[in-house]
Amino acid sequence: MDIHPLFDTHEHFETISAEVSNQITELILSSNPYAGVIFEHAYDWLTLNSGNRNNFKTYRTELTVFLNWLFYVRDQDLESIKKKDLDAYVKWCRTPPKELIGSCATPHFKEVDGERLQNPTWKPFVQKKNDEIYTLSISAIRTKLSILSMFYSYLNDEEYLEKNPAASLLRHGDYKKVKHGSADEDSEDIKSMSELQWSYVMDTATQMADEDPDKHERTLFIMSIMYACYTRISEVCIRPGYMPKMSLFRKDKKTGVWIFYVPPSKRNKSRSIPVSTSLLDALKRYRGYLMNKNVVTTLLPVPSENIPLVPRFKRGSKGEIAGVLNASLGIRQVREIIKDVFVVAADKLQSDGQTYDADEVREMTPHNIRHTGISHDININNRPLPHVQADAGHDDIQTTSLYLHTRREERYESAKGKLINPLI
Repeated sequence: MDIHPLFDTHEHFETISAEVSNQITELILSSNPYAGVIFEHAYDWLTLNSGNRNNFKTYRTELTVFLNWLFYVRDQDLESIKKKDLDAYVKWCRTPPKELIGSCATPHFKEVDGERLQNPTWKPFVQKKNDEIYTLSISAIRTKLSILSMFYSYLNDEEYLEKNPAASLLRHGDYKKVKHGSADEDSEDIKSMSELQWSYVMDTATQMADEDPDKHERTLFIMSIMYACYTRISEVCIRPGYMPKMSLFRKDKKTGVWIFYVPPSKRNKSRSIPVSTSLLDALKRYRGYLMNKNVVTTLLPVPSENIPLVPRFKRGSKGEIAGVLNASLGIRQVREIIKDVFVVAADKLQSDGQTYDADEVREMTPHNIRHTGISHDININNRPLPHVQADAGHDDIQTTSLYLHTRREERYESAKGKLINPLI
């Protein structure tokens, strides 16, 4: 069975082994076209966690075992992995093939003539006593699933995946921890903002735009479109091979209504999202500011318009946008813009005595704006699930139905007026 070390030690992590690169390339060309993307995401996540050596060592070992199972045992991509598949992974780890069990821990890589090479004696599982049957404790399994859950959470934030089967298995599988004093129905798996929290966020963005339009009219528009159209951050920013333009706002030829068109990306299908009246007003406000800057000439986009959706007002400095005026902002810059709004909004909540809400807003990520827009449309605006499913780009309406939830505070509020005898 082909099982290979993938990630080197903390000291040598930045240099990826040529052997590993060749193996991933072979996978891409032969059986798993997504192997390279998956490996890149895993490498990036480990890089983010390289500050703590002990955590890094544990995480890289678990990802190495998991990716080997994914590539060479199951030959699957991450998107196709469901809770039942992860359960099969756990069972495989509990009773692995004998040839994958070593008698002692060995390095993943070794140095030969100054070159880092995969260690052929490395084994993903270790059984120190030969007279015992290899097994994993429930605690060890939970640790494995917890690490994978953190990795999946990262993939969710990066908008590569929308679900976290590892977290689901920890909550509902044979390995869940019994939590006393809480009920599963109260768990809020999809992190979104309440009406109050989102109102503070938008009031903050509006005030920032009023006080410093040159810096924050664009900020207000970013918040508006990501909420109203449930866009992923990668759908409004420049990325390799794609620069979103103002002409993505267009009139539908059949109905004449305004839509925002999202072209297909490497993991998501195209979709056309109807533009609400309030978003159209937000677009006009934003473009009115851009007209004053001589960036655009009309309040609404025209089909041939080539202006970036969220332009920077300085010349680009790197890559394909180097020297280009009004080039599009990148994902990192937009993340920072959104986080700045969250920080200011949280401070306002804090000063108004809303400490709990302030703490929650500080923990939000840009992707939570998408969750908030979807959740509000279903639970507050009462839009039909199939409509929201189409606008969100969910393949399965079951994904959309996960947003059919109410926060505990909202349920308690609605329960206040219940009568024991309604006819009295």
